[in-house]
Amino acid sequence: MEIITNVAIIRDMENIEIFPIRVTEKNFIKIRKRLEFVKFQIICILKQMKDQGEIKSIWRPKNKKIQDKLNNLVKVKRMIDKSINKIKEFYKNK
Repeated sequence: MEIITNVAIIRDMENIEIFPIRVTEKNFIKIRKRLEFVKFQIICILKQMKDQGEIKSIWRPKNKKIQDKLNNLVKVKRMIDKSINKIKEFYKNK
């Protein structure tokens, strides 16, 4: 059995690539780990921005021009969370 879920590749804040991928019983662990790594990357980007003083929080940047980029990062993070949960639920007995 297989499912199709979305995956993201993040090169930087402006260059985020989202595409669907087929998850099977043979590769679901690798894909889940990769999704968890991408989620960790997003969290690191946000923490780095906060440490540098570019943002106070996700919803309150000091520069309003980066708000769209922050919203996009948060949207991708939520999509990744949903994909991880989808994989965990579908393959929880394996």
